[in-house]
Amino acid sequence: MKRTWQLIAVHGWGSDQRCWQSWREPCKERSWLLECFERGYGEFKENSPEWQNSYKHALIVNSLGLHLTPSKILENSDAVILLASFGKFVPEGSDGRNMQIALKSNGAKNRNRQNKGIILRVQGKSSGTAAGGLSTCRGGRSGDIRKR
Repeated sequence: MKRTWQLIAVHGWGSDQRCWQSWREPCKERSWLLECFERGYGEFKENSPEWQNSYKHALIVNSLGLHLTPSKILENSDAVILLASFGKFVPEGSDGRNMQIALKSNGAKNRNRQNKGIILRVQGKSSGTAAGGLSTCRGGRSGDIRKR
């Protein structure tokens, strides 16, 4: 008997399970079970689906979702798919040197209670990276999956 996929989808920061709405019908057409992990923000109640043994397990994460996924779900995944996401906050070695220096500097400012405006500066610097609709969970067609 051929096993099909169970997908657990984890949205990123500032989003909710609605970002996976466009995935529901294509998953149903393939007989894939799609369940959404929900942290309970806004109008949605907390929901932490568990892997079912009769399926292969695929974890799909968007944005910060990987870092918000419970380790039990991550450890028992057969596949992990990162969409508009990242595996590490700060690259190791020389690639992350400037980021490490900036983080240490901001940490010192925070400890000295000189953090006025830090969040606004971070938002201003990071907002450019989200431009262009790269996030799967930000509307438009970027979250669509289609039959091949």
